[in-house]
This record gives sequence, structure tokens and C-alpha cells, in this order.
Amino acid sequence: MAVPTPTITTTQIGQRGVTRFHAVWAATDNFADTVVVDMSALTTYTNTLQCKQLTISASPGLGVLVEYNATTDEILGGVALGGLWFDHDFTKDCDGLETGVPNIGAGTTGDIVVTTTSAAAADELIIIVDWFAT
Repeated sequence: MAVPTPTITTTQIGQRGVTRFHAVWAATDNFADTVVVDMSALTTYTNTLQCKQLTISASPGLGVLVEYNATTDEILGGVALGGLWFDHDFTKDCDGLETGVPNIGAGTTGDIVVTTTSAAAADELIIIVDWFAT
């Protein structure tokens, strides 16, 4: 058995972008720091990535944690077991700044990653990240 192969679609226009991550499980294996947004794959702007908005939709019973990848990962958001939804606009926490939440972790790769727990067959996960790159 293996983790599902996610479908990842990224649209980038200048420094702004949106990434959609979708996975459906056939077994019970979990993601462990699986890349959602690959900083090195972006065009032109590949220095830093800032999350503007994060939306997570998960099957009941699937635990989800979305983080900035670093030596010690920096948590962006998640869905607890039994939860279904997480949606947060980080620009509203930053005094109206358009840049969102920066990754300030040591040893950062710039990527945004996902880790899951308690996956079951037929579970589904959708993550949408609205980001700003410099």
C-alpha cells in the first residue's frame, strides 16, 4: 500500500499564485511532509513564500496539518480528527498587509507541506493555498 498520488495544480501570475492539492485514499497510509507548494518550481520569484489564505477540506476522521517546511516546521493550520474544514485569511491578521504570513523558521526550504493521520480508504483531502512569492 502507498499514500495516494495527489493532483497538484498551481497557477502563478507574477508574485501571486494559487495551488490546489487533491488526494483520495485507497488504503490507510498517511502523508508525511508531502509537498503542497514547491517553492523551487515557481517561476521567477523563488526566494520566500508567504501564505495569504489557507483552505482545507478533509473527510471526517482524517487528521491534517499544513506547515512551512523547515528544520522545525512552522504550523499554518490543520483539521483535527473528526473535523471537516479549515479556512483562514491570514492577511486580516497582518493589519491589512497584502503579503500574508511569512515563513520565519530556521532551515526553511520555502515549501508548504502536509502531514496526515488516521487515513482510511475513500478519505478525501483538498487544500487550497493562496500565496505571495518574492
